[in-house]
Amino acid sequence: MKYKHILYPSDGSSHSLKALEHVKIIAKEFSSQITILVVYQQPFSIVNNYNALPMNLWEQYKQENKVSAEKIAKEALSILVTFGISNVDFKVVEGNQKLLICEYANKLGVDLIIMGSRGHTSGNYIGSTSTYVINNTPGIPVLVVG
Repeated sequence: MKYKHILYPSDGSSHSLKALEHVKIIAKEFSSQITILVVYQQPFSIVNNYNALPMNLWEQYKQENKVSAEKIAKEALSILVTFGISNVDFKVVEGNQKLLICEYANKLGVDLIIMGSRGHTSGNYIGSTSTYVINNTPGIPVLVVG
């Protein structure tokens, strides 16, 4: 099998950085195109209390989350380019991480997803996002790195 297009969803966690090491190796071997996808969302409490927050504070939180997500994407891009991989783009989007990873995997027609086993939380070895992606991207192999 030749992996022509790899989706690398990242949240900047240590597990996603471990997954990036596999992205580098596989992409180099197959001359793959890579799409880095960073999905950011607003903290749950802010979303629920949207009407209670002043608009300028709400916009500040949104902007800070977006800037953090862009930083994660640009750092991954830099690592890949430094490794000699140039066929890379990135997308930074707001929304539900589980749903958007699956949506982009299908929309972009990727043939491999490489992601960390879980994000910044501790607990289960395979987190809910990884589990969801595995179960909702039929036909697309998912390499989950712990």
